[in-house]
Amino acid sequence: MKKIIIILLLSVTAMSCNKVACDSSRVKKAALRMFETEVKVQLAYNKFYTKVISPFESTQGQLLLTLSLMGNNPINLEQEKADAIIAFRQLSKGETIEDVEKYQSYFHYADSIMKQGEINLEIIMTTATNPELEKCECEASLVFDPDIDIESIDVSYDVQKASDGEIYVTIYF
Repeated sequence: MKKIIIILLLSVTAMSCNKVACDSSRVKKAALRMFETEVKVQLAYNKFYTKVISPFESTQGQLLLTLSLMGNNPINLEQEKADAIIAFRQLSKGETIEDVEKYQSYFHYADSIMKQGEINLEIIMTTATNPELEKCECEASLVFDPDIDIESIDVSYDVQKASDGEIYVTIYF
């Protein structure tokens, strides 16, 4: 009797998750769109960090930072990092931002890399389900076209059906 209950429980869980399956084409498309945006933001930030922030974090950069603090334009590296991430996220949404010239070349760089190939979700697994919430937790590999020259990344995302019938996807790195 115990085996039947376990099989029925697994069967019910799998059926309830079918409405919001991790590997449905609609869910994959939404997740990929969000992952592409986040990868683009990270590529732009990494390039910005290398060119703008990193020089100030070296020993010689500490001297430059000290000198800048003595002048009228003190540099707050943590604020620069936070501002850059916010700017790249806004640019990815097509929003206008202050100091667009400061960030735009880095964003174009990331955009050009992303246009070199495709990204796919592969090895998609449902790791947890909650039938009452009509929610599934998913894991997958974010695989990049070889022309993009980025190694695959293990990612997670949640899929949940809302009371209005819409399916919502939340991504995690």
